[in-house]
Amino acid sequence: MNVCVADEPLLKAQDRVAFVGGTFVERMQSNGAVEAELQSRRPDWQLKFRNLGWSGDDVHGLARKVFDQPENGYQRLMKDLDTADPTVVIVAYGFAEASDGAPAVDRFEPGLRQLVADLKKSDRRVILVAPIALPGFRVDGYDQWISQCGQIITRVAKEAGVPALNIKWSPEPSQLTDDKLYPNDLG
Repeated sequence: MNVCVADEPLLKAQDRVAFVGGTFVERMQSNGAVEAELQSRRPDWQLKFRNLGWSGDDVHGLARKVFDQPENGYQRLMKDLDTADPTVVIVAYGFAEASDGAPAVDRFEPGLRQLVADLKKSDRRVILVAPIALPGFRVDGYDQWISQCGQIITRVAKEAGVPALNIKWSPEPSQLTDDKLYPNDLG
C-alpha cells in the first residue's frame, strides 16, 4: 500500500467522517471494515462515520439526481453532506469516470476542483482517494482512464493543499465479489 505521508494524523479525536463516492464507496456499507480499522487504531478518539456512497455516482452527483435535472444531483450531494455535518470528507471518485471513458474523464478535473472548493468553503477537511483498478468488466481504455483519474486527483490535491491517498492494490480472486468488480470481506 502506498499512501501519503503527513506531518500529523489525517483524522483527529471526535472527527465526524463522511465517505462520498460511487459504487465502491456504497458497497463499503456492507461490512464496515474500513471504519473498524480506523476506529481500532485510536478507539479513544471516538470517531463517527457516515457512508454517503451512491451506486454509479460521479463527482458531479449525476447518479444522485434521481428523476431531476443533472445539476440537482450535485445539490443533493451537498445537502446530504450538510445533513451528515462531517468535519472530514473522504472523497473517492474517479471509478465511474474511468468506466465511462474520455468524455467523463475530461469532465472529472473541473468537477473535482469544484467539489473540493465547495467542501473547503464549508470548513471541512478533505481527503482525496485515487481510484483502484479492479478486475472484472472493463471498457476499452479503462487502465488509461483509471490512471488519468489518479493523476487528476494527485494534481487537484496538491493545488488545493489537501491530502491524497493512492492505494496500490492488486487483489487476489478470493478478495473480490463473485462478479469480480469490488472487494469482498477478505479484500
